Amino acid sequence: MSLKELARKTSLLPEIKNYLHGYRHTLTGLPNEIVLFARYSSSQFTLSSRGICHHRYNLIMSFSGNLSISVDGQIITLEEGRAFLLFPFQTHHYLAEKIRAICWLYAGFELVEKAPDTLKYRTVDINSDMEKYTEDLLTAALSADNNTGNEQAARRIACNLGLLLNAMPDAEKSEEPKISKHPPLISRILALLAENPGSLSIDEISGRTGYSPGYIKAVFKKHTGLGPAAYSRELRILRALRYIACEKTNISRAAELCGFDSVYSFSRACRRHTGHAPGYFRKKN
Repeated sequence: MSLKELARKTSLLPEIKNYLHGYRHTLTGLPNEIVLFARYSSSQFTLSSRGICHHRYNLIMSFSGNLSISVDGQIITLEEGRAFLLFPFQTHHYLAEKIRAICWLYAGFELVEKAPDTLKYRTVDINSDMEKYTEDLLTAALSADNNTGNEQAARRIACNLGLLLNAMPDAEKSEEPKISKHPPLISRILALLAENPGSLSIDEISGRTGYSPGYIKAVFKKHTGLGPAAYSRELRILRALRYIACEKTNISRAAELCGFDSVYSFSRACRRHTGHAPGYFRKKN
């Protein structure tokens, strides 16, 4: 099936209301809590829809259009006909100063077994096997009629997504990733935010970079979609969740390490941003 036909089929997917809970099943070793949705314009990557914190995997497939994504401070261009796997807890935002038409399929999911690190920061060609399994995945999802509680439908979707992931080429067989750097000022601000786990004020950033607070806010938001304060807040939540999920750090200690006044303020921020209490992420991992 061609990319154009896959794009047409993707357009038939229903809208979803919950990006964290999807098709779930009782099988082991397969992707679970699967959500499938599409993006058709760079204007859809808004603050409310994208965020920088995910505890899930996101497979992104471009059937039409090119767009760049900043992932952990590296700019990766996802071109038409290629796919990219976003790993849990990777900081990311989309870069699009002008509105662009695209057709990107997203498959968000949870996975007990970690995906190969060789796929990090890599885009891969959507090969013929991936096209076939994507068609089967979309067919299974469309026939499920958005009934995420249907065990048999969820199993079919999970099996097809598992086959699709296995069909992704090894990084050694793919092209070198097209990675570029942020403009110097943006890189400097991102570095400052990364180096300071607590809240760094705009005046402090101004003093360390030599630019006015107003200019910093305008340039940073134009580039990332967020102001420095909002970006820093999300980054602190993400860091704390990494400690909890990946390093099994005590929740109170994680909150302290990431500059929250108390475990209660961290819990409130976590619930607002993810819809879950911090303990949820310890259980998921």
